[in-house]
Parts: sequence; C-alpha cells; structure tokens
Amino acid sequence: RNVVRFWEEQDPHLAGRIKSVVKRMGESGGLPSGKALSIAAKMDHILRLAGKRVTVEEIRKEAQAIGWEISPKEAEQAIAFLADLGLVRVEPCAGT
Repeated sequence: RNVVRFWEEQDPHLAGRIKSVVKRMGESGGLPSGKALSIAAKMDHILRLAGKRVTVEEIRKEAQAIGWEISPKEAEQAIAFLADLGLVRVEPCAGT
C-alpha cells in the first residue's frame, strides 16, 4: 500500500494507468506470472536502449546477445502487457 501511495503522489497519471491495467488483467483471467513480468521488464529495457522502432524478432535477438532467452510466445505476451500499460505501440509490419 505504501508503494501505491508513493506513486499516486509522484505520478498520479501513471498510478491511474497501472491501476486500470491491473483491473483489466484481473477481469481477463489474472495477473502475469513473475516470469512474464520479468520478461516484460527486460523487453522494456531493450526498447529503451534501442531508442527506435524495432520488431519482436529484433528484441529477441538483442536479448539473446546479452544472455536472455525469450521465446516467441513469451515475447508476444510481454509486448501485449507493455502495450496495455501504454509503454509500447504495436504496429503491423509492412506487407502484412
């Protein structure tokens, strides 16, 4: 509860978005596992380092280069989670 109060004071907009996502996840079958959250955090880290648009496959290759193994399914789930948080925008690939 202290963490929630902290973020409500520091960034009310972000706190509201997090609460909304957590509520939606609970309604749709539950919160992601600890592993899923870890993968999402790693992918977010890679995206911030890249500083440009990248594909899921590029993220997976970068993850492998630094010793992180992320399966295609795990990558898709993590991207969906980050998109729900509003941290990434998913766009169709050219030609699809």
